[in-house]
Amino acid sequence: MNIVFKNIEQTIITEINKAENWVKINVPWFTSVELLQSLFSAENRGVKVELIIEDDKINNKLKKLFEGLERLGATIILNRNKEKLNHEKFALIDGETLIYGSFNWTNKANLYNNESIFILNKNDNQSIIESYNNRFEAIKKSIVSKQKPSLSFDIKNNYYEQIDNDSENYQKPKLIPFRRDGKWGYCNLEKEVVVEPIYSEASRLSEGLAQVKNNANKWAFINTKAEFITPFKYDACKEFRSGWASVARRIEGDGWMGPSEYLQFGSIDKHGTQILPFKYAHIGLLSEGKVDFSPEENIGSYYDNGYDFDENLPKGIVDYNDVELTDRMYDLVYPCSEGLSLVGTKHHGNGATWNLYSYVDKYGNLLGDFDFTSADRFSNGFAAIQLNFFDPGRYTVKYLPLRHNYIDKTGDLIFDQNLRNAETFFKGTAYLEMQDKSMIVNTDFEEIFTCKISNTFTVCSNFYNGIAKYTDGKTYGYISQSGKIITECRYKYAGRYKYGVALASSGDGRYEFINVNGEKILECSLQDGPVHFYNNLGIIHKDGVSIYVDHDGEVYSSANIF
Repeated sequence: MNIVFKNIEQTIITEINKAENWVKINVPWFTSVELLQSLFSAENRGVKVELIIEDDKINNKLKKLFEGLERLGATIILNRNKEKLNHEKFALIDGETLIYGSFNWTNKANLYNNESIFILNKNDNQSIIESYNNRFEAIKKSIVSKQKPSLSFDIKNNYYEQIDNDSENYQKPKLIPFRRDGKWGYCNLEKEVVVEPIYSEASRLSEGLAQVKNNANKWAFINTKAEFITPFKYDACKEFRSGWASVARRIEGDGWMGPSEYLQFGSIDKHGTQILPFKYAHIGLLSEGKVDFSPEENIGSYYDNGYDFDENLPKGIVDYNDVELTDRMYDLVYPCSEGLSLVGTKHHGNGATWNLYSYVDKYGNLLGDFDFTSADRFSNGFAAIQLNFFDPGRYTVKYLPLRHNYIDKTGDLIFDQNLRNAETFFKGTAYLEMQDKSMIVNTDFEEIFTCKISNTFTVCSNFYNGIAKYTDGKTYGYISQSGKIITECRYKYAGRYKYGVALASSGDGRYEFINVNGEKILECSLQDGPVHFYNNLGIIHKDGVSIYVDHDGEVYSSANIF
């Protein structure tokens, strides 16, 4: 143990500079720019910083600097409880070092006061260090639980509803990625260069933000003005959805073949502020303030086993305050919708593999048992489900007739008889197939559109972008809600309209993007890797190069960007 009476500030900076993984600080007042700079340096080298201070005019002197530290990824928690001062002064580094004493991290304490600290490392007394780590977490939890957080995203936002609204009310993007000489940049709708092609990778805009990757393989986020909201600091990241994004940093660990590097996931909001800390093996999509995650003990499984961590790691549900809502893990977890999250378990037997599904409420309670072999999210108060359609026998799997239906939020079935097909509600309507007829219904399950157009043709989907599929029993075409034929029945595959376009194929290996007028705006093959439009842009791959196209068929490639 080291007791320090002089040069306390520099001693603390020296200890922080040794940090490799994380620093946790609990002090009432913090006005030392030198100490704050050491925290900036720590965040820049990948060290996670958590800081608890008082919310008062003393600490507001460095408000802009604290905000800058948050944008780098630090977590800063302000104690707003005026009746109970958080007066303890200590710091923890990597779970191996404790700094404790009378010293406030202020200029006054450094220049004028008689102060002292002691520094304890793991060789002195590890149990004391662990006790103070528990103390820090208890203080943090107490403060966070008593005050409403200031968030840049709406915790009521439903991921699916946002996607549906975006796909119906589509607009052309302000920035469009293009590739030239092996590098990525951005152009505008007039195909003028806005950002020179200097990045090794660049994404489409999502919620006004895009991901860019530099030559050092680090990712950052930029806005529609090409301004950085984060520095290049992430080793992996996903696009923004519902106001936040999953981000990751690389850490070292022991793999099955020796020392390896793994990804550790957290999340940020649209200001670049860290929301969930870097401690997860996976973080999914935020919806209604909840997100699926795979816990810390699974970090490294993806690299060790070669699995896709989104599909194969066990998952739970956590809220935006980092509070786990489920006491068990599931094989499959989907974004929350209308207060319920679809979850699934995987099963194997007799040469067959199948999934069974149920729903979890906001308290972690299951809505019934795992009774469904297929299920979708809740929308307009109902979920489309498929009841068990097989009976695993001793040596074979006996398949039973398809049994579709809807359930309400109590888990009760809507129809007494099983349906041949049931689709998810979309803006108050749904397409379903009874035993003797097909129809589009409202939320009272009243028929509002008769699907049989003639003895030959039948509508076979809901309306998206005002357009539905219809069929002659062998091929598909598109029809408007007013009955106007958009395309004749000629496709073997016909996807739904999103962002003003649909992807269709005649079954010859060629795919077409079709606009709302039925015009072919782009043709591509399986080798081109056709992808549905999203974020207002479509993407195809030719000769290993991604090319973007908008819903008017405008192609944005290096050949036509100036």
